Amino acid sequence: MAVASTEQEYAAITGLGAVTPFGDGAALFWEQIIAGRHAFTRINIFDTAKHRTQYGAEMKMLPEIACARLDKRLLARTDIMQLVAVKEALVQAGLY
Repeated sequence: MAVASTEQEYAAITGLGAVTPFGDGAALFWEQIIAGRHAFTRINIFDTAKHRTQYGAEMKMLPEIACARLDKRLLARTDIMQLVAVKEALVQAGLY
């Protein structure tokens, strides 16, 4: 059971990482959003015939992941995206 604290707790965000349909990198994502662009296109990764929409912000290409200790065949698409984004955030924070 959580106990309520009367003291304020703070967190610091020291690095950001992003893997988006625009490409890899939080800076690129921010530039595209500020410019008013979107990444919505027709979805091609799966058959959308039975769905209400055929458009989305799909990741057309997966980012390259450089990690010798991982068997990339065992990673899901989301695993690869997450690892690339986390690495970017750690580099920005000076922790990698």
